[in-house]
Amino acid sequence: LGSILAAATLLIILLIQKYVLLDYIPNILLYVAIVIVALIWIAHRGNIKRLVKGEEPKFKFGNPEL
Repeated sequence: LGSILAAATLLIILLIQKYVLLDYIPNILLYVAIVIVALIWIAHRGNIKRLVKGEEPKFKFGNPEL
């Protein structure tokens, strides 16, 4: 989930910088960010489906025997 959120955040920040703050962001950088986000979503689609269904195992800290 962290990598998906990080990739989406990168794209959102780039879009805000380019179209809201009117900073110069090369189009190729936006295209690369879109491809990265798409690849991460594709790579994690199984995890996304399990999260939506509520079947993704929970990560627990500490002693696993408890």
